[in-house]
Amino acid sequence: MSSHEQAPLSAEHEAVADVPILLASALHLSTHGDYTVMFMLKEGCLDLGPVVILKYALSDPHYVCYVARLSEKTYNKIEPEIHEGLVLTVCLAALCEHDSEAIVASDRMITVFPLSQEFEHGTPKIHRIGSRGVLVSAGSALLPSELCERVRSRMQTLANPTTADIVECVKEQFVGLRRRIAEETFLKPRGFTLESFYEIIGRLPTPLAVTIDDNIRENNLQLEILVAGVDDDGKAHIYEIDDPGTSSCFDMLGYGAIGSGEQHAIASLIADAYTGLLPTSEAVYLVYEAKRRAERAPGVGPSTDMCILSRGTYVGIPAEVITRLEGIYSLRIQLDKTNNEQINGLIKELESPIAALRSPGN
Repeated sequence: MSSHEQAPLSAEHEAVADVPILLASALHLSTHGDYTVMFMLKEGCLDLGPVVILKYALSDPHYVCYVARLSEKTYNKIEPEIHEGLVLTVCLAALCEHDSEAIVASDRMITVFPLSQEFEHGTPKIHRIGSRGVLVSAGSALLPSELCERVRSRMQTLANPTTADIVECVKEQFVGLRRRIAEETFLKPRGFTLESFYEIIGRLPTPLAVTIDDNIRENNLQLEILVAGVDDDGKAHIYEIDDPGTSSCFDMLGYGAIGSGEQHAIASLIADAYTGLLPTSEAVYLVYEAKRRAERAPGVGPSTDMCILSRGTYVGIPAEVITRLEGIYSLRIQLDKTNNEQINGLIKELESPIAALRSPGN
C-alpha cells in the first residue's frame, strides 16, 4: 500500500472516551504503539483498541484505510489494494412451501459508479424474466438494465425456459458485458480488439503485454446478480452470478443474498432457523425481517419491495401488506427489548454467587 493525503485530525476526529461500539462492520486491523490501522466503510470506522472514531462523510462507496498517529493527531489515507469497492444495497431470495415457491425482497438503493452516487430510486429493482423468474442485482444500476433486456429477448425464443436456462443466459450476457468493457477500456484506445490483441501478444514488449493482459483479467464489473424462479415441475430455485461470470446454486441452503447487507440478512435467516419447508405467510415475514435487519449495513435503503413466485405465477406484495409486516416487525423488536431486560435482570442476579466463588473462603 502507498500512503498519501496526510492531514491534521479535525475536532470530530479527536479521540473520544466511552463511546459505544456501534459499527460492527468496521474491520480493526492492528494497533502498534502510537499507530492505529483501520478499514472504514461509508458510515464510519472505529478502532477497537484506544477509543478512536473517525467520521467518514465521503460519498464514494469504497473501503478506505487510514493510519492514525494519535500523538501527532494526524492521519494518512491509504488506498486499498484488495477491495476496490463495496457493492451497496441488499437483495435476497428464499424458498418456501416445501421448495415449491420463492420469496424475493430488495431495497431501492442504487449506485451509479461513474458518478460515485448512491440514492433511493422510484423504480423497484426486481426485474421479471418471463412468468417464472426474476432477477435482482447489487452494484452499478446501469449494467443490469441492458443485461435484463437481452435475457428477456433470448428467453422469448425458448418454448419452456427453465430457471437454469435463465441463469445460463445471464452468465453469457455477464461475460459479454465484462469483455466489452475490458475491450473498450484497455484495448480500443490502443487500436486493438480482444482477438487482435491476443494474436500479436507474443510480439509486444513483455511489460506492455503483461500489463494489458492483467488489466483485462482483473477487470471487475462490481456486479452481483440473484436469480430466482419456479420450473414446470414445481421446483423453485435460487442462483447467484458474479465475477467473472460464474454461478452458484443455493437450493440446498434455501436462501441467498447479495450486496452490502448480505451478511446481516443471512445471519437473520440463520437465527430464525429458516428452511424451504416453511409456509408462505411465515416465509414472507422472515424474509421481510431479514431485509430490515440488513438495513444496519452501509448503503442499504429503507424502502422494501417483495414478490412471491410459484409455478407460472408472479405476485407482487402490495404496500398494505408491507405496512402490516412493518407492524409485526416493530412488535417483535419491542418484545426483544422486553426479553433482553428480563435476561439482563437474571444476569445481574448472578453477581452475588459469582462474587462468593471468588471470596477467600472458597
